[in-house]
Amino acid sequence: MIERSRGGIRGGKMIAEYGKTGPVMIIGRCVVTDHIWRIKVPYKEFASFARDPRGSIEHFESIKDNVDLREFLISGTSPEGWDRLFGKEEE
Repeated sequence: MIERSRGGIRGGKMIAEYGKTGPVMIIGRCVVTDHIWRIKVPYKEFASFARDPRGSIEHFESIKDNVDLREFLISGTSPEGWDRLFGKEEE
């Protein structure tokens, strides 16, 4: 189990399921909607994150361009939760 401070991968009681070399599935509930979210990352990235005492999500190169996944890992807020809190972004 990943538990650090509060919210997101640093504390919101997200769990990581993995074998010795395969991909890692990070699973957690949105702190706003309570819906379950799953994010799949390479084992190498997760292992690098786990060894970093700062717990920087910069280790997750495979999702660096996906704002929704990054926000969920940082704060535990899904896109639906973000919309509930701040309204939908107009295009």
